[in-house]
Amino acid sequence: MNEVDFEILAGLPASGPVAAAFPASNLGFSEGLVINVRSPSAEVWIGNFRYGENDHTAFYIHPDGKRLVVIAGGSDYLVDPRTKELLGQTTDNISFSCQVPELEIIVFGDNIRFWAEGKDGRQWTTERLSWDGFAGISVTGGILIGKWYSAIDGNWHEFRMDLASGDVLDLTFEADFRRVKRVIE
Repeated sequence: MNEVDFEILAGLPASGPVAAAFPASNLGFSEGLVINVRSPSAEVWIGNFRYGENDHTAFYIHPDGKRLVVIAGGSDYLVDPRTKELLGQTTDNISFSCQVPELEIIVFGDNIRFWAEGKDGRQWTTERLSWDGFAGISVTGGILIGKWYSAIDGNWHEFRMDLASGDVLDLTFEADFRRVKRVIE
């Protein structure tokens, strides 16, 4: 679809058509992430996307080439750019996202897990990987590298994850949690 073009605006325009509110209950009373959407097959329109619980903001063409993925302050919105229809919304706390074109996926993360969306929907979802948060996330050659937080020892521990499968290649939360469970029993 790459015929759709969109850009973040500094705010809601002072005149012109009313911005489409996402979610619909927002009704434009709260200015969120404001995006101008242009598509040859539809009119130009403005979307006002309510912010979620953090400061992560990004936007992508969905791997299917037909839909937009907008993340406004952690809230995700799956939108049909031709009809302005909200097709899906899952969470208000996405803290990480990146497009991986060679795998035709978008990878998302919150404070405890990651998941990937592809052309045909959800590709994989990890188990819980951290007690509360990730740091130093990077993507290199189909591998996500980052650090997860352990509430047991108060340290950050490195992990690697295969983005094609979602398989985690190192110990994470589950091993840490089992240590706590043994101490409590």
